[in-house]
Amino acid sequence: MKQDTSSQRLTGTIEGI
Repeated sequence: MKQDTSSQRLTGTIEGI
């Protein structure tokens, strides 16, 4: 799930959890 940098932050946080 890789999109814009904005989504990357959200995705990275969700994946980190």
